[in-house]
Amino acid sequence: MTPENTEQFTYINRDKIYINNPKWLLFYTIRKLIETKKETEFYNSVQLANLIFGHSKYKDIIKTMLTVYKKEFFKTKGMLCKPNLEALKRGHPEIFTNVKNDLQTHQSQKLDISLFHKSLEDEINEAKKSKNNKYITLKDVKLVHQSPYIYIAKIEKDDDETIQLPEGVRVICVDGTYRKNVTILEYNQLFEKVTFECANPLLSKDVKLKQDVSFILHKLKDILNDMNISSLIDRINTIHKTEFKNELITLDLDKNQCEVLMHALNYSTTYIWGPPGTGKSHLLATLILNLSLAKERTLVCSIANVAVNSLTHKYLERVEYYKKINSNYTLKRGECIRIGHVSDDKLRENDLIFPEENLYLIFLREKLNKLIKLRKKYEDLNDENEKAKVISQINENEIKIMEELRKHIHNAYVVFSTSSRAILDNNLGNCQFDNIIIDECSMMAIPNLLAMLKRISKRVIIAGDNATVWKITNRHGRISKNVSFRKFKSNSL
Repeated sequence: MTPENTEQFTYINRDKIYINNPKWLLFYTIRKLIETKKETEFYNSVQLANLIFGHSKYKDIIKTMLTVYKKEFFKTKGMLCKPNLEALKRGHPEIFTNVKNDLQTHQSQKLDISLFHKSLEDEINEAKKSKNNKYITLKDVKLVHQSPYIYIAKIEKDDDETIQLPEGVRVICVDGTYRKNVTILEYNQLFEKVTFECANPLLSKDVKLKQDVSFILHKLKDILNDMNISSLIDRINTIHKTEFKNELITLDLDKNQCEVLMHALNYSTTYIWGPPGTGKSHLLATLILNLSLAKERTLVCSIANVAVNSLTHKYLERVEYYKKINSNYTLKRGECIRIGHVSDDKLRENDLIFPEENLYLIFLREKLNKLIKLRKKYEDLNDENEKAKVISQINENEIKIMEELRKHIHNAYVVFSTSSRAILDNNLGNCQFDNIIIDECSMMAIPNLLAMLKRISKRVIIAGDNATVWKITNRHGRISKNVSFRKFKSNSL
């Protein structure tokens, strides 16, 4: 039904609600209850307001509808009521017709999930073509760290050329006449600089990197093949209450930010958008603080290192603010960790959040580098017996490094990482989290998003700029017309 344009309305969770139209409210309420599979229980007006609009303050809107239709279309038990579905089907069958059509549309969208796999196959095949596996010339190559050897360099590229060097990807490096594997630590598109790590020092000034994005695509394909994507999307679509027992810490958030914070803590899916300067990062950092104080495990991701570093800074600022209010609180080493390479000097000064700075890990990595050099020595001497012994020690040492790093990740309440690192790093990929917070989501590919969501048990919080988020969502908060997150709970700052 379409209300008259003159009727009074308000926006709640991005839905246009006609607050003085009881019939429209009846239709909206019943459809919401059916979509969330809550139509068979008894509720009072406060509970219905929470279910339909996400907050008890909207109970008067519910009462407006019940005053007119409670006797005719609801069954009662004292102060409680539930929809009389038989009476509603007789009196207003169009309610159920629309719901049925919505469900049929959603089912047809589910069938398009196979397009994810097909699109990844197409991308992998495209990446294999020689023109895409090009060599990127580096200039001004500088050594910034030894053991491991870390270099930073400028990239020579055409103005319209697209460079893809995701963090954590291993690529081939041509060092003069030598070829070796290096790991991309960071690619800064703005300044066209790349930071990478290698086991041995570079020997030449003539250095090139081979761009091959098929590595991360194969990883995504393997992850998606192991997932029940339909089940995952159904879980995201079916928004439900999540119990948060801890005291709410709002610090200096304003009223609107507090409402969004409460929603994010009390619902399984929250979608947050707003232009720069509206306090999204401020809010997200406070949300992370609340979750960490409740000892819930949260993975915080963004596509770029800069965004991850910015949110890490905000969180540490929130921690300091909270310390002033609660003198008994202290952030213990290992409760919050930043995984991956960080070029931000100020952030690196905080040794509480870097497991890589652990002395035992440093010792293991130094030992690994010595063993790699030793293997090269025996390769040059054609001494297969000694080479085999060293390879065995290298494997043993790599296992110890992985176990030590995994221990840090498993013990942390908050893990900050880029999305590519979260997908590629097995230490992260094998971890389960209660919550995930994804900032600046507009540039993230849907398969990357799904690959990270598979390890989340409680809450999904996605944030972005409303000027760019629409690149991946439509006006209903749906992330793709092929695969639909139809019921993202939305809040505006």
